[in-house]
Amino acid sequence: MPRKKKIQRIKRTKDIYEKPKKLGRPFLYMSDEQQEAISMQKCLSYWCLATPVILDGKAFSFNDHEYLVDIYDSDKNIEIYQKAAQMGFSTRVILESLHKCKYLYPNGVLYLFPSKTDVTDFSKSKFARLMQENPILQLWIKDTDSANIKGIGDGFFYFRGMRSRSGMKTIPVDLIIFDEYDEHMPTSGKETKLYASSELVLERLSHSRFKHQRYLSTPTLPDFGINLLYQASDQKHYFIKCQHCNTLTCLEEEFVAAEGQEQKVLYYSKVIGKVIVACKKCGKELPPIGHREGNWIPKRTDKNLTSGWWISQLHSAYISSVNLLEQYEIHILRTRKPTTGKPNPQEFWNSKIGHPWVSASARLAVEQIRACCSDHQLQNYDSGPCAMGVDQGNDLHVVIISLRFQKPTMLYIGILKDWEELDYYMKAFSVNCCVVDALPETRNAKGFASRFPGKVFINYYIDSKKGDYSWNESESIVQENRTESLDESHMWITDKEIILPASGIFEVEEFIKHCHNVAKKLIEDETSGSKRYVYVRLGVDHFRHSFNYACIAATRVLRFGSGVSEVQINSTMRSAESDWG
Repeated sequence: MPRKKKIQRIKRTKDIYEKPKKLGRPFLYMSDEQQEAISMQKCLSYWCLATPVILDGKAFSFNDHEYLVDIYDSDKNIEIYQKAAQMGFSTRVILESLHKCKYLYPNGVLYLFPSKTDVTDFSKSKFARLMQENPILQLWIKDTDSANIKGIGDGFFYFRGMRSRSGMKTIPVDLIIFDEYDEHMPTSGKETKLYASSELVLERLSHSRFKHQRYLSTPTLPDFGINLLYQASDQKHYFIKCQHCNTLTCLEEEFVAAEGQEQKVLYYSKVIGKVIVACKKCGKELPPIGHREGNWIPKRTDKNLTSGWWISQLHSAYISSVNLLEQYEIHILRTRKPTTGKPNPQEFWNSKIGHPWVSASARLAVEQIRACCSDHQLQNYDSGPCAMGVDQGNDLHVVIISLRFQKPTMLYIGILKDWEELDYYMKAFSVNCCVVDALPETRNAKGFASRFPGKVFINYYIDSKKGDYSWNESESIVQENRTESLDESHMWITDKEIILPASGIFEVEEFIKHCHNVAKKLIEDETSGSKRYVYVRLGVDHFRHSFNYACIAATRVLRFGSGVSEVQINSTMRSAESDWG
């Protein structure tokens, strides 16, 4: 579509006379001045264009940002934005916040960032610049004593970090915005205490008749953060119509479907002599940005779904197709050498395509776990030696591993309700060493350890600790680095050093699911800027941790014995069938 016609089409979608259904029939009988006033109050995109809002020294426009038209017009209670970096979504939610504080909300807006540093940077840079460029918006702002609170209309615009638990307790608002949502998620139980919980944050909406929520983020891991929310939404994809064959192409889907192989929608055309974005069917060049006829199409059409959007830098007017292809060849195909550093596929998928990604070494695949399964069933007893791991929460998740075979063999996977039940399994399986999670019921864990001195150890993860496990027999405590210990038990499965019971058994399937629900992620310390890897939870993961504790316990049995030496263990190899009869 020619550029002029495209711009005209966009302007017509903002024409107040084309929205009688949305604004109501009486609107048609109002004066031009009344129609203008109501349109400014009701429609965010109309207000941005008609004011006009100034961004980066220019009047607001959708030129080269056609994909944002429907996003500005959408006003669902919950909007999910899974996006590549620098695609204009932060600007969209800021403008919505200002607009609704002025014309709609009686309470205001809570804008959440991962950290306090992010709050300060945002307030001093992006928000301050927007105010400087728009004198009309400056007139809306009331004086406050804090740089992180702005009075607008009848309400307030609050800027907070997710670590500000106390700062959440007395704020009533109508809209909550989670910016860089993936970075809001605590990575461990220890960090959970530092972050405001989702329940605490959303409680700020309890006195609002609107209860609007906006979640935006560059995704990181699959089934985590923004990607988990997007999966539960209507999953809108942006499709471009080919002018040659009329086929609709979703560039993001084509990239992901290629699975790191040669994809067919971004390549160097020898016929044209340049890098092109192409139709998935005929392979001919799609219209350039600013001339594209695009449509958002939901993948799911069920009722009561949240509104979800996914967009990549393949639609950015500021990132060239040449650059994107080079990055793809460097980080994914590895057919081109990087100028600095090493290939970083996660950075490409996350920041360029807006797609979650995890390496095979950072997350246990279901197929990898099943590959460790044999044909033996779960057991109710064993002569030992055995190692046991217990993860506690609402229930006790227990894993027991026998060490009398050529390879460690898992005999029991189960969920118990009472701490006293653990005593039976300690005796029935002749457990030589058990490692139990210390939190949250530390008193019960200590009581269990006191009933089996020298055999039961309470586990504490110490992030600063490096190297081997530290066993304190006098206090029945074991300490280790969380990431290092999970790395070790991860390798038990990837290297097939553990034999699991037969797949298809309910408890085994639950174990597989829990182990798959953990992945390793690189995080940056807010204060020091140092980076480290941590395992994050992508779903229910209790058996993954009870397995980790069982592996820790097994290393003690194999190294120190408990009346049984490592030589004796390895020489006592009997078939499971003859002993379990």
